[in-house]
Formats: sequence, structure tokens, C-alpha cells
Amino acid sequence: MQRLIIKIDSLFHSCSRIAIIGLIPLFLSAPAIAQMPSVSARLDSSAMMIGEQINLHLSVNIPAGKKLHWPPLKDTLTSKILIVSKSKIDTLPGADQRSTTYKQKVLITVFDSGYYVVPPVRFEMEESDNDLILPLQTDPILLQVVSPTVDTTLAIKPIKGPISAPLTFAEVAPYILGSLLLAGIIAFIIYYIRKRRSKKPLFDLKAEIRPAPHEWALRELENLRQMKLWQNGRFKEYHSMLTEILRQYMEARFEIPAMEMVSYEIIQALEGQGVTQQPIEKMRNILFLADLVKFSKAQPLPGENDGSMSAAVDFVNLTTMLVASPESPSIEAITKEPEVDPRT
Repeated sequence: MQRLIIKIDSLFHSCSRIAIIGLIPLFLSAPAIAQMPSVSARLDSSAMMIGEQINLHLSVNIPAGKKLHWPPLKDTLTSKILIVSKSKIDTLPGADQRSTTYKQKVLITVFDSGYYVVPPVRFEMEESDNDLILPLQTDPILLQVVSPTVDTTLAIKPIKGPISAPLTFAEVAPYILGSLLLAGIIAFIIYYIRKRRSKKPLFDLKAEIRPAPHEWALRELENLRQMKLWQNGRFKEYHSMLTEILRQYMEARFEIPAMEMVSYEIIQALEGQGVTQQPIEKMRNILFLADLVKFSKAQPLPGENDGSMSAAVDFVNLTTMLVASPESPSIEAITKEPEVDPRT
């Protein structure tokens, strides 16, 4: 009896060792099983109305470092299941950094009622060690598409209501312009009625007051004097501005194109206007000195520069056009040189 017990105990210990040895491969393969790739696909709902849109969620989990080939989803999954839009593929590393999860949302719709099967989506994982391609695919999903309940006693309505589009500036602009035009017309009518009642002109047109040619010329000559150009060695600029003022004055006073004339033509034009000899001689001296400065680069003496300014002021004063009055002398009396009495 004792020998039998010893044999049974020995047999039990042998079986335990065999069982433990047989479980070792299972424990060793556990990490490998945990790293096996997995794919999934799910819908937001298993049923939808015709024309509605639901998301198909795709998810793939593969070991880190493996290359995944994502299927090129285009416009449709089947002839009836249409793809509206797709999100970008999100990449999420695993918490243990040993796996990577890829996710994408595909917005789909169906326009016929019935039962439809969302087909399996096929992926491919590339084994980097031996360049093998491992196919992966999701399970098919059953989708029910139902029609809306129609009450034949009511008026026909669309499946979905009209979409309200935002207003653009081109659509609103005619109304804005029309409102502004109408407001302008009303304001003009009120303005017109007030003017008529007050017996005032519709528009107060005030004539622009322009200075007389001699007033303008004397003011510009004084401004030129205050600039002190020749005192700073700017002889050419000084004499050019001086003659330009006089040319503009002669155009306004005598209506001759002095700005386009050379010096001797200006003298001839003044003689043709009946200007007396005294102002003509002053103008001749001014133009002669100005030509020397501009074309011969002469540098006049201080007395000559001041002399041209004084002669210019005298020329304007001697040729000023005054309005004749009973108390004032005539224009001819001002511009003509005084006659010498032969008896004196």
C-alpha cells in the first residue's frame, strides 16, 4: 500500500512539470498576441432617413514602426452609398509607444430606402523585416435607410427644408443705392421749397475774387525779395523767377504770350501795345541782365541785382491799368512820359 502511494505521488509531480512546461510558450507569446494589428469600422447609427448624413468611423491599430497603406476612398463605397466628405487621417501613438492607431471619419449618405451593406474596407500593413504585405479589412456593416412617413392628407413637402444662403453685397447694393438716391431727392425737394419760400436763389454762386494783375505781380516780387536768393549765390534762380513773374504779369495785363517769347520779341510786343519808352527801357535792362546770368553764367554785382528788382517794381507801377474816374487821371496819362514844355 505504501509503495502505491509513493508511485501516485511521483506520477502527480511528473504531470505538474509537464503542464508547467506546456504553459511556458503561452506566456512567452502573450506580448506578441497583444501587438497583433486590429481594424474596426462603425457607424453613428444603424438606421438613417433618406438624404441624411452619418459618419463611418475607421480605426486601425498596428505595431509601431510598421507601414500602413490606407485605401483610396473616392466618391462612393457602393453604387448607392455616396461619400460626402472625408476627414484627414489622425495618427495617435500608443501609451506604451509599441503601437500606433490611425483614425478617419467618412461622411456618407444614401438617397434610396432599403437595407444596405457597408462593404469591408481593406487596408494593407507592410512588414519591414521581410517586405511581406499583411491584408487587413473591417467587418461589413448593415445600414437601414428608411423613408419619411407621408401623410397623404397634407401638402407635399421636401425631404429637407431649403438652405438659407447668406446675403452678398451685390444683392444688397441696389437697395442701399436706391435708398441713398431717394434720400437725396427728398433732401433736394425740401431745400428747393425753403429757398422758394425765402425768395432766395437756388444756388448762391459767389464769383471768385481774383487780384488785379499788378497786385499779384507786386506781391510775388516782394515774396521773391524776401527769399534772398542772390544773397546766397543763387543768381540764376533769382533772375529766372524775376523774369517769370514779369512774363506772367504781361500776359495778364497786355494779353501777349510772353511766357513763350524771347527777350527781343517781348520788347516788340510791348511797343505794339503802345507802352511808353520808360517802362520798355526798364524791361529791356531786366531781360538783358537775366540772359547774361542764365546763358553766360554771369554773377552781377549787388547793385545790379537790386536794380533789376527795383526796375521790375517800377515797370509794374508804370503799366498798371486803373479804372478811370472823373477825379482820377486817365490811363494814358499814367503810362505816358511827361511832356517837356519847350518854353522852359
